[in-house]
Amino acid sequence: MNNYALDFSGYCWQGLESSVGEDSGIYCAYSCRNINGQMLVDRLLYIGQSDNLRRRLSQHTASGKFQPEIDQGKSVFYSYAVLDGRSLDACEAAMIHHFRPPYNEQSTATFQGHDATTVTSSGRWAFSVAGTFTESPSQS
Repeated sequence: MNNYALDFSGYCWQGLESSVGEDSGIYCAYSCRNINGQMLVDRLLYIGQSDNLRRRLSQHTASGKFQPEIDQGKSVFYSYAVLDGRSLDACEAAMIHHFRPPYNEQSTATFQGHDATTVTSSGRWAFSVAGTFTESPSQS
């Protein structure tokens, strides 16, 4: 069984990715709304992984992946947890399968090709992914 502890202590707004380190890790994209001058998290959009978080988040901005959210007057916010590169695939797949974000297309229907995986997420910027869950290959 794989066990991962993620500390979502990093964050940035879309367009400000230069403030993010070049570490490997797991990231979440959220849409946010401005309500009376406060930015409030609307929903989890996407979960991803990268061996270079700064580069990958910048690629999302350049591609316009979350433009439909912006077109609705929302902002896009990223939170991330630094994680060893060897652990990225199983951890990302477990999180995508568990949370099923609308912009993810892979790993949502089944959790195959990985050992049972337990993920514990915490940190100031964990939002809707905070907590502990276990995904097993037999789950769908």
